[in-house]
Amino acid sequence: EQSEKHLGELAEKWPDSKAIPRRRMIHALWRRDWAAAKLLVAIAATPDDKKLLPPLLDALARGDAAGARAAGAPFIAVNSNLNTASEESINALAAAGYTDEVVDAIELAVNKGNLSNIQVVFSPLFAAIRKTSKFATLVEKFGFMDYWKMPGHRPDFCNEPDPAALCAGLSKT
Repeated sequence: EQSEKHLGELAEKWPDSKAIPRRRMIHALWRRDWAAAKLLVAIAATPDDKKLLPPLLDALARGDAAGARAAGAPFIAVNSNLNTASEESINALAAAGYTDEVVDAIELAVNKGNLSNIQVVFSPLFAAIRKTSKFATLVEKFGFMDYWKMPGHRPDFCNEPDPAALCAGLSKT
């Protein structure tokens, strides 16, 4: 995978970087590689995530949707507080199937000026979230639709085989 190659190059340049293991963990979540994500939790996760992620990852690895939903429930509270919310915790909420709560967490972060958390919506893990009307309302509210309607600015997720309904009104170029 191209991103892993780049992360490896960055790790050689900055061996003490804490961001690289975090990014590797997030990429493992995006790939649904629950075993790799679990291995990275110990070195990459925030204190809250270190406690909460292992049971969620175990349930996801077993294919236990109900168990994943139960293990993911604490991430609702984590993501409702900007002091504890993280990109990892938003990804965990998405992996657990909490679509509306993910949109709420992203909206809270963006409203408080933490724009970096909006980038998570472009990952494959967020495909179901991008298809919700709540997400469409959020991107309209923050002006993304105006940007995406401009030629050359169509988001990649609109080129997926089953794109979100919000893609219908966007330029194909």
